[in-house]
Parts: sequence; structure tokens; C-alpha cells
Amino acid sequence: MQPSLTLTARAYQQGLVNNDEMMAVILTTGNALRTIQQDQGCQKPQACNVAVSFPFLIDFVEVIIEKVLQVELPRGELATPMTLFATQIERIEDTTLKTMVDDPALATPVVTHVLAQDNSQNQASITEAASIKTEALIPSRTHSYAQLSHAQISRAHLNTHTDSIAVLTTLLTHLAKTGFYANTIYGWSDGLSKKELFSKLVAACYPVYSSYPVALLAKATNNKAKESKTIDIETTNTETTNTSAIAQASTDLTDCDSHNTTAQHTAQNAQTMQAANNHWQHRFDAAVTAANFEDKLLVGLAMYARQWQTLVANHLQWPGLKSGIYWLIAHTKISDYQEANADDESAIARYSNIELDEFKRGAVDIDWFHNAYSELGRKRWEVLYDCAKYISGGNGHRRAKLYSDVLTGDLKIREVTQKLKDKRDQDYVRLFGLVPLSKTNPQTDLLNRYHTLLQFKKDSKQFGSQRQQSENAAVDIALENLARNAGFTDPQRLTWAMETETLQQILAGDTTFVDGEVSVSLRIDAQGRAQLDVMRGDKPLKSIPAKYKKDNTIATLKAHKKTLTEQFKRARHSFEMAMVRGDEFSAAELATLFEHPVIGKHLDKLVFIAENDKSNPKPDPTMPMGFYKAKTANAPCAYLEDPTGKRFYLADNLSDNLSNNSADDLAQNMSTDLMGTDIKLRIAHCVDLQQAHVWPDFQHYCFERQIVQPFKQIFRELYVPTPDELAAKSVSRRYAGHQVQPAKTVALLKSRGWRADYEEGLQKVNHRLGFRVKMNALADWFTPADVEAPTLETVMFEDLHTGKALDFVDIEPRAFSEAMRDLDLVVSVANASGVAVNTSQSSIVLRGVLVGESMRLFKQDNVKVKERHALIKGGLAEYSVHLGSAVVHQIGGSYLSILPIHSQHRGKVFLPFMDDDPKTAELISKVLLLARDEKILDPTILRQIKSDN
Repeated sequence: MQPSLTLTARAYQQGLVNNDEMMAVILTTGNALRTIQQDQGCQKPQACNVAVSFPFLIDFVEVIIEKVLQVELPRGELATPMTLFATQIERIEDTTLKTMVDDPALATPVVTHVLAQDNSQNQASITEAASIKTEALIPSRTHSYAQLSHAQISRAHLNTHTDSIAVLTTLLTHLAKTGFYANTIYGWSDGLSKKELFSKLVAACYPVYSSYPVALLAKATNNKAKESKTIDIETTNTETTNTSAIAQASTDLTDCDSHNTTAQHTAQNAQTMQAANNHWQHRFDAAVTAANFEDKLLVGLAMYARQWQTLVANHLQWPGLKSGIYWLIAHTKISDYQEANADDESAIARYSNIELDEFKRGAVDIDWFHNAYSELGRKRWEVLYDCAKYISGGNGHRRAKLYSDVLTGDLKIREVTQKLKDKRDQDYVRLFGLVPLSKTNPQTDLLNRYHTLLQFKKDSKQFGSQRQQSENAAVDIALENLARNAGFTDPQRLTWAMETETLQQILAGDTTFVDGEVSVSLRIDAQGRAQLDVMRGDKPLKSIPAKYKKDNTIATLKAHKKTLTEQFKRARHSFEMAMVRGDEFSAAELATLFEHPVIGKHLDKLVFIAENDKSNPKPDPTMPMGFYKAKTANAPCAYLEDPTGKRFYLADNLSDNLSNNSADDLAQNMSTDLMGTDIKLRIAHCVDLQQAHVWPDFQHYCFERQIVQPFKQIFRELYVPTPDELAAKSVSRRYAGHQVQPAKTVALLKSRGWRADYEEGLQKVNHRLGFRVKMNALADWFTPADVEAPTLETVMFEDLHTGKALDFVDIEPRAFSEAMRDLDLVVSVANASGVAVNTSQSSIVLRGVLVGESMRLFKQDNVKVKERHALIKGGLAEYSVHLGSAVVHQIGGSYLSILPIHSQHRGKVFLPFMDDDPKTAELISKVLLLARDEKILDPTILRQIKSDN
């Protein structure tokens, strides 16, 4: 009976099993070859990961792969004795630099795979590989494996010379006429055809060796550059210069002390990897040029095995190639979409701000397509179009091709409409919003399509619940595509514009159910929330009586309430994102949105800032801002009103209300400002309020009027570059040293548009401003790294196109503030201690403002805010309350234990925003309690105060 792989590996460690016996067990134990490779790439517990427990097995596997490929690559259509082992190969890596890492003297010319010319040579290769003798490959030992040092073990096992680029070239030569196998390859038997197996090996082939440490990689590439004799003079000079710098970087990495900064490490690593990339690019270019492959085959390679995509793109020099490939990938329909495209999520985020989940549902980024298509041109796009079949294992690429046909004009609106109405094809439903709008009458075309989609959704009620759900989802995504097609920055804004009239009809119709003394009515409260009021006579009921729950009228009212509630939630988030992005609204658009019964309740509590068109700038450098007020009987048009009562009228279509008066006369009579017809408005950010020196005025106004905003705007935390950041120019260490929980950090930042990149950590892309912000940390964001909590290091802003670091002074203040606000939330909420602590200075300052305004509201003049504390002079004693933690101390005494009941704060303590912030409510409640300490009745609190006195 053959021993298990684990038992044999342990015996090998003790010197009880020789190399040949260890090799034989790997070859004859089930799927051991594949298992070792899979364990090498995952982070399982050491007990069940043979590659981690016995790292020398990886060296044996590399020897096996090299020998198997030597036999399998020259094969014809028939299988060889090595075919079964070839199907188990998970990863073919380049090991030509590996022997140069520890000892340059071990460097030998790269072993090239020569195709056998006759059967005798082929049979000889098979015989040799079938009886692998490893004594010549791995030096025999007279002592146990455990006695060897790690370096000795590595040197003893590094006699493999697998050139992955040479292997790839051979595979592509065989597949040049047939192309890749486009469908999913199931099973690992020796029954795979040559096309299937070679396609699988192409997908398993990688240009680099994953185990290279950065410093050793620098050393290896430096040695390779020095020994190369075949590179032309210009390339040699370039590589020598690069690798000399890399060698110095390697020495610095080895000898650096604790005073070296993270930025230096990052720069050195980047320089090292750049030199390595240049090395592999040169080898790839030389091999592909010598083989004279067609462009279409290389594009198919970039689709089929995306690890070669960068090398292919650099070789072909097609502008827009990678952008076009990722567009097709993002829009391909795959059942396990999230899992299949997780590796590409960061790359997709660089080209589009649409979420990966939205692409799964069928969303289309129209601007991204037109940018890629214009760069490539029609002829090259058709090459990508034909290679789209290699993206998915089934027919998922059909969706991406349909989207492309519509956007290029090859698929007309008449055919799409026919498929939608006659076949109810859901892919064509999604396409319906993508067909370019009519050039003669786009607004009518837009309205007609909107009503067509609504009718499709209504007709789906005749089918079962499952089909209704899928068709409704297709209609939702079609509306979003239609919005993007119509030029709306936020798809929801089209829905608001189209649904305003519909919802007004809902509220204008029968919104009350009456049966005897029982009545149920739908209303919208002052905050914009939909409510169902249930009454029995004059007495309110908590719920609808059971006998009425199935009534059709009640069901309709519930559906209306659900629609309004969902829109209320979406509106809050959408308007906050519009503020962050700086989206502009026309005066006419705002007037339409204010007529919406839900959205209008949000908008009338927000501060807007007006910006004239550049062709008609205002003389006053201060941009007018204030709360938007709709047109009324006393006001001929809408206007903005600031805290002092000054009005800024919006002059759009004002001539309809002027009669014989001129606009200048109206402005003079009203003693106010009159803005031009090209005015654009956006939701003001706290940066705008701060720069205009009106921030405190709006805060006072908000408290005096008891205005509760849908999200933090006036009382939003503001972050500006610190003196240290300005001195460093482009590297921020504001949060360096903070340890955070990886899972919670990723979840928090993903909800705010950040993405986790395998190579570069967490990053957020701003397409409008053309940069991305990166947070560097000592962490692995893709595994539950519970052994050591990730430590934050630096924050940098980089140009999206050049990759160069941007100075903080060149970053838009609003974008800088929002990025730092996101990271501050992580530090506060996802810190490794698990205790939520607001550490930012801006949070402390704003809480101080809230405390001051609240005490002014309650007419308490015995509270002062000083730095991070609220100092209270009560009737029984004096107190100090920390503005971050809400911890209470009696001045001259000890800590006071006052425990909060958070649910009791809600609705009783005024906060000028809807965001759930129980800590702020707790803080204000404690300050108010202690400011009126003579009215305290709780014996526990009184006992603590009197004991200190």
C-alpha cells in the first residue's frame, strides 16, 4: 500500500525517503500535482496546506512541469503518457531567473523547447520523461532535509529552467490556425483534445514567477542584464541603467534601518518592478516578432489569458486596446459574475464609475464605449468583437456584442422594439434605452421610450412571480441606460423627471380608504417620508386591522407607500453623491424636481450655490448661495435666499412674468441680485461655505429654523491639507500607524466607491477630475488577516493617465476633503480595538459647534467649549465632557458614570441632519443634563457628584 503524500513528505524531511521516491509519490497520488499548486496560491491554515507545511514540494512540482512540457508540447493529435499530468498543471511560471537569485554562477542559458522532427525522437523523449531520474536534477543528500538551511534547500532545488514565454510561443504556434477553445473545459482526464489541452495550458501560463521577493527580483534582473549578449546596444544601455538603479535599491532594501520611510520603500519597489516588467516585455516582443503571429491571435490571447494583456498591449501599440477589452469583459453576462470578475474590478473601476453589480444587472457605460471605440477605430474594434467569445465559457459574450451593435448603429431601434414587444427578450429590453435618441425630436423620443418601458413592466403582471421579478429588473436597468443615453449624470434624475407627474397623480387621486369608522390614508410628512395613517374614529391605530389587509385599495396604498419610501432613500444618497461630485442643475430642472412630492422635501432643506456660465461671469467674486425657494405669487421666479434674507433671483424664463418691466427694473425694485439665464446651480459643499466665510451664518440659521437636512451638508466634517502634508507635497501620513479591521474597512470604503486592488491596495477613482487616491497599508485586504491587524501608512493622489503623484495644492478641495473623510471614518469605526472613537479634529470642531448652538437654543449660558471638551459650570459642581467620547469628569473630582440609552435620544435631541449619530445625541444630552444638574433626580448620579464634593 502506497503511503500518503503528507506521510511521505514528513519522511523526506527526516532523510528516510530519497528524491526518486518523493517524486514517484507525487506522480502517482491522485491529484497531488494539482493540489500542491492550488495550495501554493491560497492562504489555508498550515495544517491542511501541504505547500505551506512542506515548501520543498513546490520545487518537485516545478521539475515535473518542466519534464511534462518537454514531452507534451511536441505532441500531435494523439495523447502522450504525459497528457494526464499536463491536465493537472495549474500554473506555468517563468523560472529562468530563479537560479540567479542566490548564486549568479548557477545561471545557465535558457532551456528552449525543440520540437521533435520524427517519431524516434518523440519516443525517446517520452521514455526519458516517463522514467524521471531526479538525482541529476536535485543533488543527493547524505544528511536529513531538516538540517539544511533555507538558502541551501532553495539552491539545491532550483535546477529548473522553465521559460514561460517560450512555452507560450510553442502553444500559440499550435493554436494559430484553430484558435483557442472558447467553451468551458470540464474534467482533467487524458481525453482532452489537443486544442482543449493547449488552450488550458495557455490559461495556466504566466510571464513571472510569483514567489520572487522584490529585492531578490531586482538582483536577478540585474544579473540577467549583465550577462545578456544578444540585446541590441540601445536596449542594453537602457536596461543596464535601470537595473543598476534597481541593484542599488535592492541593497538599500537589505541594509535600510528603521529611519527609512515608507515612501522610499514604495518608490524602490515600483522602480524594481518597472525594471522587471521591461525585462519581460523585451523577451515577449522578441519571441512574438520571431514567431510572426497575427494580431488577431495576440488579441485573443489578451482576452483568453489576461495575465498577458499588458505585454500584448505594449507590443501591439493599439491605443484603447485594454480599455476595449475591459469594456467587453464588464458587459459580458456570466452566471458567477462577481467571482469571475473580482480580479478585474479595480481595472474596470479605472474606466467607469458604474458598480460591478450594476454591470451584472445589464448596465452599460456609453461614454466608456465611445472613448475606446474612437481610439481603436472600426477595423480594430471588429478584431476585439470577434475575440469576445474567449471571455466566457458559454454564450455570455452575446450581451456585450449586442450592446456594441446598438452603440455602433448596426442594430436599429425598429428591430429592438420588435424583439421587445413580440419576443419579450430581456436583453433587448436593456438595449431599448441604448439606441441613440432621435436627432430631430429627442425629448419626444425619450418620453415615448419611457412610457413603452412602463407598459412592458405593467404587462408582465400576467406572468408568474419569478418572471415578473426578472422582467422588472430588466426594465429598471433599461431606464438607467436610457438616462445615460439622454445625458443625465445620475440615472435616478431621469426617473425623477419622468415620474414627477405620475406621483402627483397618485397623491391627487384617491389616497384614502374609508370603511365605517376605520380610515387609512397616505400622506407625506414634513421630512418627505411616506406614512399610512390608520384611524378608528378619532383614535389612531398602530396597524391596519386584519380584515382589511387583503383589500385591493389597501394593497394599492401600500404599494404607493413602498414606492415613495424607496424613492426617499434613493434621493438622500443620490443628492449627497451629487454634492460630492459637484453635479450641476439647471434652474428649470430644479423647478421640476421641486414639484416632486418627496424629492422637493429634501431639496428645500439644502443650500445651493449658483455659478454663471463662463461667458457671463458675475462681477462679484463671491458666488451667490442660499436655500432654494420656488416661484410663488409674491415672487415672479425662483430664487436663492441666504441667512440674512437677501435673495438671488433666477432669471430663467423671467420674461413671461415681467409684463412691461425690464429685468433691470425688477432687480432695482427688489433691491436684490438678478442672475442670468445661463445660470447653473449645484448643492453647496462645506468647502464652499468655508471659503465664502458664511459657514457659521448658515449653522446659526439651521438651528434657529430647526432645519433637519437629509444628510450632513452644513454640519459636514471638513478636511484640509495640514502643514505637514503641504510640506510633503504629495504624501500624507495623517493616519499612519492606525490599525484597522480589514473586513470592516473594505466594506465601509466599498460603499463609498473605493476598490481593493491586489497590487496597489485600496483606491478610489475620480473620473471627472482625472485622478485616483490610494491608501497604502501593511495588509492583505483579500484574506481575514486576523494574526496582525493592517496598519495604515500613506495616502497619495495620482494622475489617472500618467500615474504621477499629484501635489495636494492641485487637488480640488472638495475631492480632498471627501477622500480624507472616508479614511477618517475607517479610523474611527473600523479601528482594531473595536471601539468607535471619533479622532478627527474636524469631528471635534463640528460637535463643539453643535453643543454651542444647542445650548444657545436652550438658553444655557453656563457651558463653554474649549478645545476637545465642553466645560460646564453647574449648580452642584463643575464638569468636563469630552467631545469625542462623551466621557464625563467632574472638575477636581473623578469620572462620572452616566450610561446612555441611545434609543431614548432619537427624536428628543435636535440634530440638524438625518444621519444616525447616537454619539452626538449622547454628548448633547449629557451636556444639557449637567448644565441643569439641580434638576437631576437620578440617585446614582447625585451620589457620585456629592461624594466628590
